[in-house]
Amino acid sequence: MLKQKQNVRQTASKIKIVYDQRHRGAATSQQHSFIASSCGVVIRDNCPFQWESWAEIPEDTKELVRHELSFIYDLDDITLEAMAYLEKTLSIRYKHWKNNFHNYFKKWDNLEIARLHVPSELKDRPEDWEWLCKHFTDPNFVKKSVAGQKARESKILLHHSGSKPFSYRLEKRRQVKLY
Repeated sequence: MLKQKQNVRQTASKIKIVYDQRHRGAATSQQHSFIASSCGVVIRDNCPFQWESWAEIPEDTKELVRHELSFIYDLDDITLEAMAYLEKTLSIRYKHWKNNFHNYFKKWDNLEIARLHVPSELKDRPEDWEWLCKHFTDPNFVKKSVAGQKARESKILLHHSGSKPFSYRLEKRRQVKLY
């Protein structure tokens, strides 16, 4: 996000999110990476983790996140498709951030030990870690988690290959073959 802020300062204009129908996302893979990174930073710094998903987060918190992004990206003159892409990216980054904490939580043998080992990112937000610990031991969450893990293990094809959508990689491969 530092690179994007520096770009905004140097050009004295916000970055316009260019939406590409073919990729169903940002027009370039570089812009997609910048947006995904920025969304992750803003969520990390501004979103409490006391909701199960991005959809459950109160609108005033979502507005705060969008406001933080508006310092870098031009959100005043944005198409509906680009805004939907941005919302989907925010949702994915929120889910990934919580997943990182779930993986950290699974390192410990039981709930009491896990509670004592607050991740460094949440040292100043212990209420979030407490909520996450309870959430990760909730029988409904455990049931969904186990079912999802089994479903992922049963897949034989990789559907994701890093942070860039497959359509960008496919296009790059086609461009290389043309030369």
